[in-house]
Amino acid sequence: MSLPSFQTLKLSLTTDGVLTITFSTPGGNAMSPELFKEWREAIRYAQETDAVKVMVQTGSGRYYSSGKDLRPTMHDSFETEMNEEMDILEDLINALINFQKPSIAAVNGPAIGLSVTSLALFDFVYAVSSATFTVPFMRWGFCAEGCSSLLFPRLLGRHTANELLLAGSTLSASALKAVGFLEVLDGGEFIHEVNKKASILASYDPTTVRVTKSLVNERYRQELMTVNHTELSTLKVMMMKHNSRKAIQDFVDERAAKQQRKKSKL
Repeated sequence: MSLPSFQTLKLSLTTDGVLTITFSTPGGNAMSPELFKEWREAIRYAQETDAVKVMVQTGSGRYYSSGKDLRPTMHDSFETEMNEEMDILEDLINALINFQKPSIAAVNGPAIGLSVTSLALFDFVYAVSSATFTVPFMRWGFCAEGCSSLLFPRLLGRHTANELLLAGSTLSASALKAVGFLEVLDGGEFIHEVNKKASILASYDPTTVRVTKSLVNERYRQELMTVNHTELSTLKVMMMKHNSRKAIQDFVDERAAKQQRKKSKL
């Protein structure tokens, strides 16, 4: 069957119904507004297509995702662009919250920012042993998103949640395995090992799986959507503050200067 075509994602579907969505953008699969839109549409496709039994999310190349694609902030249209982006992001997170089929995150390398916080919305998280997890929100003047303000303390424990969200520490896959957040898969080719897990899920009766997942998640669904809205409403305010805009703009300017220096050496 024909699969949707995207600029920032690659999709593949196995004969047994495992849909793999792969982040595929320059710069370590950075998350742009375009990626948010396409990721949301890919999740909707997975939800609405009967041939899809399980959804797997992974990244191409060395990174799972390097996090938000930081762009210039010191211009007149920034607030409008940022508000539009936050609205798309809220829809995206809600799509993950409301996804009715089994979902798997296959973390193939470093994960940063939203690509870390959103992991708690997947049913299963698998990672290579070399994967690292960083949430540098304090550096940019951001706040928690992806429902991490609720789910990280609940799933990781208060200390580990604060190491990520407040301290901005980089944690290893083994550290998150120790608190029961993920499973490390090192045998054979990583994505092949993930697909073996996914194929088992795909072999079960879809109705039975959907009903059981609903029983597990339904009591939390509305709470998560409320938290999602609160987090992103707060993030809109935080991103408009001068310290946040300046921190991002300084980073963007330094990145551009580094790229120019590299070109000058060629």
